[in-house]
Amino acid sequence: MLFGFAAGAILLFSGSGFNAGGLVWKRLLRYVVGLLGVLILYMGLDAIFPEGQDWLAFALRYLRYAVTGFWVTGLAPMIFIRLKLAEPSRK
Repeated sequence: MLFGFAAGAILLFSGSGFNAGGLVWKRLLRYVVGLLGVLILYMGLDAIFPEGQDWLAFALRYLRYAVTGFWVTGLAPMIFIRLKLAEPSRK
């Protein structure tokens, strides 16, 4: 997950950044959308990827965690900015 967090943060802050402030209803909506995204990615990929102790299962588990971390720090904030649920920290 650390790889996804780092990659998402690098992508986000190499651009416009992210301001977590805003109106309460926007913050609540961001929370719900972000949490749904995490659940869909984490549980959805868990359901379709194979379980086990072989190299493929480990590689796909790594990918699942990395994608989930990337969603949290990279994709979700960028989507929030595009949907006008958040403001960039730099303009």
